[in-house]
Amino acid sequence: MVSKLKYDMMETYILDRLNNILATENVKDNIVGVNYFDFSYDEVLVNMLKNIFDKVRINEKTFSTTYRCDNDDYVRYFKLNIIPMKNQMIKLEHILTKQTKRKTSLKNFGRSSKTYKMCAWCNKVLYNGKYIEIEHAINGLNIFDDEGIPSFTHGICESCISKIDRELTSYEL
Repeated sequence: MVSKLKYDMMETYILDRLNNILATENVKDNIVGVNYFDFSYDEVLVNMLKNIFDKVRINEKTFSTTYRCDNDDYVRYFKLNIIPMKNQMIKLEHILTKQTKRKTSLKNFGRSSKTYKMCAWCNKVLYNGKYIEIEHAINGLNIFDDEGIPSFTHGICESCISKIDRELTSYEL
């Protein structure tokens, strides 16, 4: 079931030239003053985003991409606009473009102590050295058979690195 989208389903971040958060809109936590990359521990993902941010600052034109970011109740798809501003600042707009209600809310399950890496763009899960669809990971990892749902940290899979590289190549032309 696809649910209606609300206009307020956009999170906005303003970053300075060092990627510190100067301002936010529709972000539930007060994270002003924190570095944007303090929330990511995957070196490949951080380097990919820093590269994109640097290119936007140099080219002084907007870069857009899409990604998937689910929550306990919905499968959600977003558009990310990275917009250059004056003084090497950038504006990040995370715009919800589609959401579908899950048949079963993940809130109904407890949380386990396990942690798995998930691609920040497509939500594939790293399993036995390969990124696989989350639905296959659920079956292969038996994540609902343990004491609860595991936590996820974000990385980026090889397919999404290639996708972003192609988008950056088109962006630079």
